Amino acid sequence: DHQDYCEVCQQGGEIILCDTCPRAYHMVCLDPDMEKAPEGKWSCPHCEKEGIQWEAKEDNSEGEEILEEVGGDPEEEDDHHMEFCRVCKDGGELLCCDTCPSSYHIHCLNPPLPEIPNGEWLCPRCTCPALKGKVQKILIWKWGQPPSPTPVPRPPDADPNTPSPKPLEGRPERQFFVKWQGMSYWHCSWVSELQLELHCQVMFRNYQRKNDMDEPPSGDFGGDEEKSRKRKNKDPKFAEMEERFYRYGIKPEWMMIH
Repeated sequence: DHQDYCEVCQQGGEIILCDTCPRAYHMVCLDPDMEKAPEGKWSCPHCEKEGIQWEAKEDNSEGEEILEEVGGDPEEEDDHHMEFCRVCKDGGELLCCDTCPSSYHIHCLNPPLPEIPNGEWLCPRCTCPALKGKVQKILIWKWGQPPSPTPVPRPPDADPNTPSPKPLEGRPERQFFVKWQGMSYWHCSWVSELQLELHCQVMFRNYQRKNDMDEPPSGDFGGDEEKSRKRKNKDPKFAEMEERFYRYGIKPEWMMIH
């Protein structure tokens, strides 16, 4: 039986099924993505990487074709977690989510973890908050503040006079300013990259293709900077609107309530 969610984003919907393993994928989540479903037998990227092949066997009772994994280990069939880190795509010692197939290196998490946690652990995808509505369009992105550092416990046998270990610093993550469907520009707000990746795959992938994802847009939308600066000094309300909306490409006329 195939899984009913995409191996990449862990979401359901219209998915294509691998013919050599239980995995399934959205076409837009493949790298490179697909524009249409493949014809005939298709093996997913994981199977291609592992060298798993399609073999046809004849069943004596029904004469149907059966899938067989060449070189598979039956003992590993029970564990459906990824065999590589979701962030860096490398293998090794991985921390597995208790509610989905995702796996991570503890140093690839943001912020990193100093050690494998005890008890149940939920990955960033499973703890990611849902969007408040349907995204109509992505307006712009910026680098957000890094998450709070993770404290590192002092070793039990450490010298009391030595300073405490330095906390593990997090990395800045992209934030996206979005307009919500059925709402005015007054309701535009910031969402995380992971929220878009999970809930708006197609729109997010298209935005990534069309925009530089290394350097955020400058925020220069062709306005008169000197005129804007003078008006901000005279008009606190305009200054507030500039900070919240205008600097991100939203035009004043779009904010008019009719």
